[in-house]
Amino acid sequence: MTSAIGGLGGFDFQRASVLAGIQQQFNQRVAEKMAVSNSDYAAKINNVNRDTDKWEDFQGELGDAKKIVKGAVGRLESMMSLVDNLIQTVNKARLDPEIDTTQEGYRSTFDSYLKSIRSRADYSSDSPNLLGNIGLRDLAIPVSVHGARYSVYQNYMGTSYNITDTEGYVWRPDYAGDLLRRYESYPDDATNISGNLANGLRLDGKTGDEITFTVAPDSAGETQYTGTLTVEGNGIVEAWYYDGLGTEVGRERAMVDLDAAYATLKNQLQSYKGIVTTIEFQEARASKLLKNIGDKTIALALEQEKASAKIQKEGQQQLNAVADAIAFNQAMGSLYVSMFSLYTYDGNSNQLVGNSTAARIFGAFVDMGV
Repeated sequence: MTSAIGGLGGFDFQRASVLAGIQQQFNQRVAEKMAVSNSDYAAKINNVNRDTDKWEDFQGELGDAKKIVKGAVGRLESMMSLVDNLIQTVNKARLDPEIDTTQEGYRSTFDSYLKSIRSRADYSSDSPNLLGNIGLRDLAIPVSVHGARYSVYQNYMGTSYNITDTEGYVWRPDYAGDLLRRYESYPDDATNISGNLANGLRLDGKTGDEITFTVAPDSAGETQYTGTLTVEGNGIVEAWYYDGLGTEVGRERAMVDLDAAYATLKNQLQSYKGIVTTIEFQEARASKLLKNIGDKTIALALEQEKASAKIQKEGQQQLNAVADAIAFNQAMGSLYVSMFSLYTYDGNSNQLVGNSTAARIFGAFVDMGV
């Protein structure tokens, strides 16, 4: 006989109802355990991610600093190449038998290379410009994720100079106007006295840092001044200071300054290369630590998955055990009902009386204590 509800018997329906309630309770219990487990792992992963953020920021700052220092390295190499060109220009002038007539070409070439050196040093989008002499003065390079820094200071590698004359005036190059200009107070109070850097100046004498020079030589307005020369940057001056490369003395003076400039640039280059190496070491260290942190994050995620799977498995096993117990109890109940249907109650004897051969056989077993 079938039940009117979904084709289920009474026991089946009762069992399904009980299991549905138990299933809900177990699902809630499993969800609670997984929430606790996931919260623990989320805290661990967040701690790891905080370390990740610190090291990624550290790595980014290192990369920014390295870009600036490597930019300076590249410009220094270019400037050293230009100094080589200057040396070759002086040597060509030295070997030129027609130097009296070709001097202007060598002078012009010399000043053109010097202008390129200034350009390499002075003009850069890097901030700070480590080879310039304006703007930010130092570059802070990180050495730890905790904020420690060390500074690389700006070191001017271009070319400039000033002359303080005996009257207290200051002479400085005005490269935009191609002039050596006299100032009452630099840079605000310029006088109307100046000499053209190409052909309006002549060096008359030099003793140590003291020089004597003439403005507008070989003209009605020529004027001689004496002052103290102070060089800035790599120490090279325009060709007028080297007699326009037209004399052996001037060329020798140029070679001394060019050799010193080359050594200065080379020393600075080696220093910055060393800084790049240090930065790259720190970058490699940061990359290794970030990889370790990444591996730890992956390991924690896998542990979290395993923990969740274990909680679900244990919950399902417990639920299956309860379902099996209910099924067993219901099966025993059905057996007892079937057994007792073989008997009728005898009111006179107050006993169950078997109605069939099977009942009488079962009764015999009971009587024998089976």
